[in-house]
Amino acid sequence: HMPSTQATLAVGWIAANALAWAIAVGTKLPFRGLWGWIACGAIVGTAQWLPLRGRLRSAPAWIAGTCCAWILGNWAGEAHADFIPPLNPLWAGSVGGALAGVVQSWNFWRRCSWPGVWAPHVAVSSILGWLMGTWVGFAVVDQRYSNAVAYWAGGASCGLVIGLVSAPVLLLMFRHPEQRREPE
Repeated sequence: HMPSTQATLAVGWIAANALAWAIAVGTKLPFRGLWGWIACGAIVGTAQWLPLRGRLRSAPAWIAGTCCAWILGNWAGEAHADFIPPLNPLWAGSVGGALAGVVQSWNFWRRCSWPGVWAPHVAVSSILGWLMGTWVGFAVVDQRYSNAVAYWAGGASCGLVIGLVSAPVLLLMFRHPEQRREPE
């Protein structure tokens, strides 16, 4: 049985990721290139911050760091799409997830136990999420739905997987918070 604060954090984190990625990937349709990447990163960073806002400080650092990480992740995915198209989500998920994990670990550093486990876990959850999102997107297109519906469905499933896979580690990190002192 999970305490209500833990359940609230888990549900909030999972929902924020699913909704954010649906909106972020759907937003990439009208905003191509750099503006789409910026919108994607800003939406995801802001949405992820919402369930964490009472537990962590430095909202601008979380949001800006996550935004920059996903700008580079989206760039990596699109840059490699011409070479080996099936690996586009693998590149985007691994680069964006690894960078987001490192930046977000820094935000956890003084507030949580084991902040170092966050970065590799976010990289793995992001790869799995992007692969699932791509698969769902293609499945939706195969059913003769529009590209817009495919982007929204793919984004939602991507975020759902990222949220579901990363939530247990997030809960573990907050279960035994470790207050670290600043160096004097």
